[in-house]
Amino acid sequence: MPLLDTKEMISSLTPIVLRRAHLVLGFVMHFYIHSLPPHAAIIIPRPLALPFLRISAALDIPPILTFSDTVLYNWTSKYPSEQRVHEIDNLRTRTMFSGLVDEEDFYLCSSRIELRGVEALELMRMTMDEILIGNNMAVRRIGGYLRTMAGIINDLKGLLLDVQK
Repeated sequence: MPLLDTKEMISSLTPIVLRRAHLVLGFVMHFYIHSLPPHAAIIIPRPLALPFLRISAALDIPPILTFSDTVLYNWTSKYPSEQRVHEIDNLRTRTMFSGLVDEEDFYLCSSRIELRGVEALELMRMTMDEILIGNNMAVRRIGGYLRTMAGIINDLKGLLLDVQK
């Protein structure tokens, strides 16, 4: 396998495409490692190791398969032309190691939780703003935020428990 020249590639690709390259190289590296006999020495071939190291350095992330590789940058919309692009039931995994439904469900569980959690983070920020105001109206709004937050936490629990199905 020839050694890929990554210098020009790194300077010409967008960060999103470099993230994709990191994911693909990470999967290939893990596939290589898991294909070795159980007690064999793990020596990653230069044509795989060097591009992976260089792309990792360019992204300032470790040369391992990361959560952001497999979850945050590894989903797309099932139906991208619809208005509901970022809804939790409109996600699919782009790249998988095994291609099995269980693996996709495992990754999408985290993606769905991350996506649903955005509203929770906004409510936390708004709550902190209201705490600084500190009047009766702020207290009432905080109460409403906390009730909404309880519903979101319940949704997150359901998303997490869906992995068992």
